[in-house]
Parts: sequence; structure tokens; C-alpha cells
Amino acid sequence: MCIALVLVAASCASPRANPDSVRLRNECRLAAQVLATGKPAPHRAEALALLPVCGSIAIPAMQHLWSLDTLPRHELDALAFASKTSLSDAVLRTLVQVAESHTRPSRIRATALSVLVSVAFPDRDITPDELTTELPAGRRLIVPYRSHPYGQYGRRDLTVAPAGELAALVTRLEQDPKPEIRRAARTLVDGALELRPGK
Repeated sequence: MCIALVLVAASCASPRANPDSVRLRNECRLAAQVLATGKPAPHRAEALALLPVCGSIAIPAMQHLWSLDTLPRHELDALAFASKTSLSDAVLRTLVQVAESHTRPSRIRATALSVLVSVAFPDRDITPDELTTELPAGRRLIVPYRSHPYGQYGRRDLTVAPAGELAALVTRLEQDPKPEIRRAARTLVDGALELRPGK
């Protein structure tokens, strides 16, 4: 499996723009298979790292990974990055479902919510820890700006308005039974984001 070498182009090329697109498609299919089956295990990290340039081929793998309740933190971080840089309606719906599910671990829910922030506002970035940390009374966290907005590899497949989806989700999460998730919602409400449902 020759995944690692392709990663050099991950920050500046999409699968369509890669001169060796047939090879990349094949490697993406293999990466998706590795992530779905867990075999061969030694290639799992390489497969995760390749997801951002795999476009629609990566969608089932990303949906599968978001369905898991036990992901090592480094894998969850890699999945979050892939979801920020290559997105479709299907992945967006998955992220909303994960963030809203009362039965999922709070870390995974907060990570999904942080991804949605960057999808809705590509020039903004906030970590799950920043979302859920309780601030002293009278203080609020302004959602940080990024100097380089996230790429748009799969954004051409996004037909819904992510900012509107995020706004509606945050409104619901303000009533969540878990205090850390309510805190995350409040952080976004107070974080200088223009959250308007339906927009």
C-alpha cells in the first residue's frame, strides 16, 4: 500500500487535479477498505491521512468512523481534519447527528460540533476543548480566526447551507442534558458567529 507518498499533495491538490488520478482513486478505495475493516491494521494511520484528498470515495469511511464510540484521540483528530477539508451533504448530516446524539461520548460530539463550525465558517477554527471548557463568570471566548481557511475539496457536493444547519443545531444543544454540550452551544452563541437558522 503506497499511501504515504501521495500526502505531499494533500494541501494543494484535489483528486481530479492530481496527474496520477487513477492511482490515487485506487489508493483511496484501499484506504476506505482499511478503515472499514481495520485490516491491514499497520496501514490505518496512512489511510486516515489520505482521506482529505479522496473526495466522494472517502464518504462511507468517514461515516463509519463517526459511528464509532471508541476512537483514539489522534484518529479522531485526523477524522475531524478530513471532514473539514472534504465534505458532502451525507457527511454534514452525519456530523449533525453525532453532535446531537445524547448517547454518544461528549468528546466525539464536541469534535463533530467543532468540525461543523469550520465547515460553516471556513475562516474560523475552534477545538473541542475550547468549546467545552468552562470560562470564569463574565468571560466569553471569541471563536478564533484561521490565517488560511480550510480547503474546498469536496465542498462542490454540499447543497445545504451549513451555517443554517449549525445555527439550528446549536439552538437544540442549548437544552442538551449534558452540561459540557450545553456549554459548547453557549460558547458558540457568545462567540461572535452569525448563527441564523435557515441561512
